[in-house]
Amino acid sequence: MFLKRLDVLGFKSFADRTEVTVVPGVTAVVGPNGSGKSNIADAIRWVLGEQSARSLRGAKMEDVIFAGSQNRRALNFCEVSLTLDNAEGKLPVSYAEVTVTRRVYRNGDSEYLLNRQVCRLRDISELFMDTGVGREAYSIIGQGRIEEILSTRSEDRRGIFEEAAGIVKFKTRRKEAERKLSDASQNVTRVKDILAELEDQLEPLRERAERAIAYQSLSESYRRLHIGVLTAEAAHLQSRSHDLQLAVDEQQTALQNDHAHLNEIEQQVNEKRSVLEQVEQALEQANRELLAVTETYEQAEAERRVAMVKQDAALTALEDLKKRHEEVEQQLEQLEHAIAAADDKRSASELRVAKRRVALEQALMNSDEQGVMRALKERTQEARSTLIERMREQANLNNAKRALEGERTALERRRVRLREEAEVLLTQWEEAQRHHVRLQEEARQDEQTYALYHEELMKCREKQCEEAEKRRIVQSRMTELEQERVSVRSRLGVLEDLQNDLEGFSAGAKAALVAARTQKLEGIHGAIADLVEVPEAYQLAIETALGASVQHIVTERERDARNAIDYLKRRQLGRATFLPVEVIKARRIPPQELQRVQSSSGFVGIASDLLSVKPSFKSVIDSLLGNVIVVWTLPEANAIARVLSYRYRIVTEQGDIVNAGGSMTGGSVGRRGTPILGRTREIETLRARAQENKSALDELVRTLKDHDESIEVLLSDEKRATEQLGEFTQHAANRQRDIERAKNTCGFLEERRTAQSNEELQLERESEEIEIKHNALADKLRLLDEQVVLAESVVTAVEAEAETIQAEFAGRNEELTAQRVSLAEEEQTFLYDQSECLRLMEERSRYVTNKDRMFQEISRAIALLSELQSTLKNLEKDSGGIASAREQRQSTLTELRENRVQRFEELSLLESEMDRIREQRARAEQRLHASELSRSRVDTELEARLGTLRDDYGLGYELASERYPLDEPLAQAKARHGELKRTLDTFGEVSLGAAEEYERVLERYTFLRDQEGDLESARMQLGTLIAEIDDEMAKRFKETFDEVRRHFQGVFQSLFGGGQADLFLVDENTPLTCGIEVIAEPPGKKMQTLSLLSGGERALTALALMFAILRVKPVPFCVLDEVEAALDEANVSRFASYLREFSTHTQFVVITHRRGTMESADVLYGVTMQDSGVSKLVSVRVLEEEPIEATNEA
Repeated sequence: MFLKRLDVLGFKSFADRTEVTVVPGVTAVVGPNGSGKSNIADAIRWVLGEQSARSLRGAKMEDVIFAGSQNRRALNFCEVSLTLDNAEGKLPVSYAEVTVTRRVYRNGDSEYLLNRQVCRLRDISELFMDTGVGREAYSIIGQGRIEEILSTRSEDRRGIFEEAAGIVKFKTRRKEAERKLSDASQNVTRVKDILAELEDQLEPLRERAERAIAYQSLSESYRRLHIGVLTAEAAHLQSRSHDLQLAVDEQQTALQNDHAHLNEIEQQVNEKRSVLEQVEQALEQANRELLAVTETYEQAEAERRVAMVKQDAALTALEDLKKRHEEVEQQLEQLEHAIAAADDKRSASELRVAKRRVALEQALMNSDEQGVMRALKERTQEARSTLIERMREQANLNNAKRALEGERTALERRRVRLREEAEVLLTQWEEAQRHHVRLQEEARQDEQTYALYHEELMKCREKQCEEAEKRRIVQSRMTELEQERVSVRSRLGVLEDLQNDLEGFSAGAKAALVAARTQKLEGIHGAIADLVEVPEAYQLAIETALGASVQHIVTERERDARNAIDYLKRRQLGRATFLPVEVIKARRIPPQELQRVQSSSGFVGIASDLLSVKPSFKSVIDSLLGNVIVVWTLPEANAIARVLSYRYRIVTEQGDIVNAGGSMTGGSVGRRGTPILGRTREIETLRARAQENKSALDELVRTLKDHDESIEVLLSDEKRATEQLGEFTQHAANRQRDIERAKNTCGFLEERRTAQSNEELQLERESEEIEIKHNALADKLRLLDEQVVLAESVVTAVEAEAETIQAEFAGRNEELTAQRVSLAEEEQTFLYDQSECLRLMEERSRYVTNKDRMFQEISRAIALLSELQSTLKNLEKDSGGIASAREQRQSTLTELRENRVQRFEELSLLESEMDRIREQRARAEQRLHASELSRSRVDTELEARLGTLRDDYGLGYELASERYPLDEPLAQAKARHGELKRTLDTFGEVSLGAAEEYERVLERYTFLRDQEGDLESARMQLGTLIAEIDDEMAKRFKETFDEVRRHFQGVFQSLFGGGQADLFLVDENTPLTCGIEVIAEPPGKKMQTLSLLSGGERALTALALMFAILRVKPVPFCVLDEVEAALDEANVSRFASYLREFSTHTQFVVITHRRGTMESADVLYGVTMQDSGVSKLVSVRVLEEEPIEATNEA
């Protein structure tokens, strides 16, 4: 079997008739996007029976009809025909060529044809079943089918495996068998229901046939026994009513006790709540006190830390001063040694000068020039002494100047360092100030937020109280409504039972009305009591006026009344009065008589005018009540009767009667049950009340649920608000500590800035003093420089004169000259040593001054350190006291929290006890209501028994007790009474043909029994068939799955060039329903599921699975719609190679736009849109390379 051609007309964009001839091998359909090439795959899927317009990319099935374009009108129908070669007979039909056609019209009509013969979709589906061809088979694979294989739901992959396994037909047969089994089960159920109904009928029929003869004798026994049972039951009910009244009294007492206890518990709860609120207030106060103490503690700690910082700074300064003092002492010691050495050197120089002078003086004494030379020497010595003195002073001033310049440089360095530190401190101080201001602003915001949180908590608690009160009110109202609902339902049930049982009616009236209900009698409208509506105010008056007439039965015709009387006679069911509408005439008081009394005191109206009735029955009511007058009281009735000469009956609202002729009936009516006349009205009223109660209860239940939800939300909000308030309180305390720390930091930085400023001022003053000293020294140095120059000139002049004189005497005494030179050298050395000694002594004096100044600074630092240590001790003492106070506040807070928890637990226990008592009270109220309801039922039943004695038998309780005493236990008598009543009721229903009816029903019963057996047998056979089908499907599915799995592993490796893949059943115990999981391991990757692969890998894996299925179960043809779109070129080539390999036994129609796929095709069809919106085909046979124009008929 293979695909020969596809004919398309009016399908989607193929407006013209188009024939696509499919040759063996690979046929490719190509074309640009939007040209309509995928419509070919849709056409094949559609003709095979696709029912989903969404699968065909439409909204409704009419969307597949060509909708027209700019130049073409829309078509009114479309048709697709698929022609297959069936020469091998694979399709189960006797045709060598099979053509399947599908048409759809724009009006919604559609049809299927098989070889031009109209058929059903089911015929088409069964034709291709298990062939691999079909709308759900794997012969048509598009992107949707690929997505189904790639679906993360493993159950979605079963379809193609089931089609490949050939179990679709079995599944269809199984569904058919299940449908038949369901039908058989339903038939069995229906037969059983009918049998049950017939079984219920057989026994009563048989009993009525057997006991018809005994009716007369049983009737009298029933009457006597009924009166005895009624009397005994009345006595029992009187006793029970008394017992129930006692129980009601006891329960009312217990309920009052519960109410008192509840009030006491509620008072205790209110007291506990008040105490809890006080504890909460104390807890808040303790929190505030703890916060204040904590702030004080933090402030003290900050001051202590500042004092410690100052102490550390003072200690550091003291250590620095001591170190500098030690250095000065060391330098002084070195200077002392240097001064001693310089002084020794000066002494030695001075001794040498003295020796030289003595030697020179002795030499001069021996010379004639001694006087001259002595004078010159004195002059030279004087000039040199002056020069040396001036040079010494100059050296001292220079040393002092260098010392001042050193001090000025040191001061300048200190000033630079102080400026840098001042800038850093200023930045730190400004940042600290900003931080402090920001924290204060945040603290103010925290106060507002705290107020909001606290207000929210208070509102939440107030709302809780409001919701709890509302809930209590709703709960109370629900209890009242529930009690009322139970009472109404109970009363309604009693009245409905009385109404259904026609309680209060005589036996004859009851039998006639029952016969009318069962349509055994015709023309009966009902009893007077059922046909009128009487206002409650006039009910007693109308009921009294009607008397026994309330049970009279209204018929349409006389004949209907006769038939009813004959019916009662034949069955001996009693007597009844019938009122035929066609013969009953109205009786009314003449208008002139009525006018005489209408204005009389107490006149209410004519009885027939005071009730509502259908117009058709108005004459009947007028005949009964048209001549009866209703008044208020008996005296007024007497007055009106006298006016009317006692010709009419007059009834009062209390039920008293003035009869025609003047006799009067009246007195107490005693305890009244439910009267027949008002029963229907009361039932309707009670039903309306029951519905109103139900609606009100439903609304209250919803309201209660809303209140419960609101309370739960409010409790959650309270908990959240409490936690937020606690967290925020802690947050606020932390914020206050941060503010205090920021404040202390600002103060500390401010003190450091002040100290720096003072130090800068001190440096400025010292710098000014140094500058003044330096200027003074500079002036002295300038003066000394001039004096030194002058002294040098004097020395030079004297020395020149001495040299001149010496030159004159040079020849005389060279030795004297040498002595003089030596003396001068020694004197020069002496002067230098003396100057150095003086310099060292001045430097020692400066160091001593510095030492004394440092000693003073050390004394001041020690005093400051002592003061700081004293302050620190005081602060530590204060901090300890504050810490103790904080611990005490913390302990108090802990005790208050524990107290709050304890109070809350006590309150919870009391509230639980209160809820328990409320539930207990509710149960007690329910029990009380049940007891009252039971008492009401008992009273109603008692009144019903007495009313039956009075109305049916004309007996009072005392007379009945005397005449008809029971001679057996009440339970046994009631059982026998019930049996007699059922027997009599059954006799009342039996006709003369009861035996014949019994035989007919028995015959039908036997027939249905046989049918039940046949249906049970068929159901068992269908169950066996389904089991066999399941076994066969499981076997075939498992075999096919194993084959596909084996081929899938090989195809995967071929397509991927390596790697491995596998299939497995999610649950091998349920192969027919479980999902199928696909795992793959492409080359270079780990084993993983499809969902974790890339898009191309997933698509190629799905194609590998498709080729594996085709290898196991080849199909005649396969349509592939852009399944390789996600593949790269290398994988497209592998895909094309597999197409060529499989094309030897499977035709492929490939819709593609990939070059590799096109190259592997035997025939190429190109889809174009020459006209907008209309697709056309052009084919090319690749081997012959001859273009062939596809058939397109207009």
